[in-house]
Amino acid sequence: MLLTQAQESPFRMAAMSSRIAQLALVDVLFVRVVQHRGEPVAVSLQRTHDAVPTRRRT
Repeated sequence: MLLTQAQESPFRMAAMSSRIAQLALVDVLFVRVVQHRGEPVAVSLQRTHDAVPTRRRT
């Protein structure tokens, strides 16, 4: 179990700080796993990227 801590207020916008802290932690863990496992993960990520259509606005 990993815990994050963020000071929040009862307002909706301020409550987002805990969510952002949790997402940042997940991002760091993901990057470390990719760095540690190397090429096999890079191949899987590329296959996922190729399979998902681009929906970005330009």
